[in-house]
Amino acid sequence: MSTFKDLMKNHHGATIICGLTGKVVRRLAVIGDILDIDAITDSIGVSMDTTIGFDKWFMDRGSLTFASSEVPQGCKLCTEYDRIVFEDDTGGTIVIDHVTRDIAIT
Repeated sequence: MSTFKDLMKNHHGATIICGLTGKVVRRLAVIGDILDIDAITDSIGVSMDTTIGFDKWFMDRGSLTFASSEVPQGCKLCTEYDRIVFEDDTGGTIVIDHVTRDIAIT
């Protein structure tokens, strides 16, 4: 399983774009050991060491999720196959290895 540190790969900021609508769904900013996740209407800070889970949908993609002391009930980060664009304009499609649950950007 991956963490936010794995997702950000030494980048300091990123935007997640919905693969279906093309709209921005999250803005991410690394501040020290905290990742600020701006969901457009709400914002939360979580540890970079927080594990990112994967909730597979039936016969479809799945959701990348996380839980922390700030949101113990869990929260959705994005959907598998959304796009991530880092501050240096690199990035790609967010995919999950369905065996290891590791995140890859293709």
